[in-house]
Amino acid sequence: MKKKSYNHFPIQKDVGDITPNDLHNQKIDILVFDCHEVIVQLNFYNKMLENKLIDDDTVLILHDTNLYYEPHATFHKQNGGTWGLDYKGAHAPQWVERNLTNYFKLKGYDVFNLSTKAENHNVNYPFLNGFSVCKKFIPLAPFYLDYPE
Repeated sequence: MKKKSYNHFPIQKDVGDITPNDLHNQKIDILVFDCHEVIVQLNFYNKMLENKLIDDDTVLILHDTNLYYEPHATFHKQNGGTWGLDYKGAHAPQWVERNLTNYFKLKGYDVFNLSTKAENHNVNYPFLNGFSVCKKFIPLAPFYLDYPE
């Protein structure tokens, strides 16, 4: 993988083995989670948080947070894949990222989900993996709730 800029560090190793040194001890601006393992991803997040490489300005992106809707979501079934959770006639192909989304929301992140609804799908548009963008909520200054009349 080719380096894209001075602060872009292509790393080809298991996420559980990544150290702050691999990131040249520089703060992470954007972190994409797509490992499909809850504990491994949370361990990485907490290790980087402890080393101050993740802070309130770090943006987290969680891939595969949408549902696959019936009757159009046949790809995985035809190929012997696993579906994960069944939720109101839809399937969560990667429940891990959906759980991480909820985890980060409970940790004080604002979460914006980019996903689709069942009625948007048909045989020509069977599913969309979707993603969620998470940013730590920080009240904007000045912070006051008493507005002038």
